[in-house]
Amino acid sequence: ILAAEAMQIMEQKKINALIVVNEQRLAIGALNMHDLIRAGIV
Repeated sequence: ILAAEAMQIMEQKKINALIVVNEQRLAIGALNMHDLIRAGIV
């Protein structure tokens, strides 16, 4: 999903972070609201 979609999910679910997974659904990282703010998405 795109960063803007990730932000919407976090706002809807009232959470601050999401786990990033690859095509095999293995965790490869995390994305938090602070990352989106720093990137200028929020």
